[in-house]
Amino acid sequence: MRQLVAICCFATALAGTAHAVETPAAKASSAPARTIAFKSDDDLTAPLARVVVGLVLALGVGAAALAGYKRFTATHGGTRRMRLIETLRLGPKATLFLVELDGRTLLIGQQGESLAQIERPRDAG
Repeated sequence: MRQLVAICCFATALAGTAHAVETPAAKASSAPARTIAFKSDDDLTAPLARVVVGLVLALGVGAAALAGYKRFTATHGGTRRMRLIETLRLGPKATLFLVELDGRTLLIGQQGESLAQIERPRDAG
């Protein structure tokens, strides 16, 4: 990861030095005033360097985000403690959830924005 950051910093520094500053030519005092013709810039090195540096930085940020996501979302031992067994909609704002948590079954109700454990249902046996 440190090597990737070092490469990105180096590439950014290279892209910053790729621009050459040209000074305008001194005007001749005896030459008559005329319009400046359009100058086409055939040197695509600087824009290409910016695109490459941007792509490398975007890929680096994406790789770091993916690594962080995998690290922080890893579950303990690959097993989940909670499982949604069933959902029952009672109306537009009322829902029942049957949830299993650490081997226990819980019945949770939602009314609008609030949640409440209604009752611990008996296991059918």
